[in-house]
Amino acid sequence: MRVLVLGAGTIGRAIIKRLVKLGYEVIVSDVLSSDQLDIPGPCKYIRVPVGQVFDASRGYAEVMVNAGPHHINEMAISTAMACGMAYFDLSEDRVSLARCRAAVDMSPTWTAMPACGLAPGFVSVLAMDMVRGADDPASVVIHVGALPTVADNRIRHRPTWSV
Repeated sequence: MRVLVLGAGTIGRAIIKRLVKLGYEVIVSDVLSSDQLDIPGPCKYIRVPVGQVFDASRGYAEVMVNAGPHHINEMAISTAMACGMAYFDLSEDRVSLARCRAAVDMSPTWTAMPACGLAPGFVSVLAMDMVRGADDPASVVIHVGALPTVADNRIRHRPTWSV
């Protein structure tokens, strides 16, 4: 399976390294040139100039992981949906979540996982590790947290963990 990772910053590189180790074919897209980045493993590279629509990504992958800055989210969502790529968005801001939900409503067969950043992502990896030990798991329900509709504290976030 081919995975397009948008953004080769610290988080993007960690994701790239893990995907390469797991045997995925990884395509990296960033605004910096490949010689300015320390991209781990054998990867294809696409340089996307700032503000350019991601037409270059069409046909490259089945999955898109958006590890880029939040200002590319709208372009990333529309490109992933138009190209039929499953979409994973690491940002946890409410605007991106709303845009992604609206896109899913427009195309119910499109696979998207918005707001799957570090905390939810880690919990998903942990859950997958536990499921691997089960003989025949029927379903997994993960409660991680929620983006608040009323963010009334200084950091504009409300962690709501449950076990």
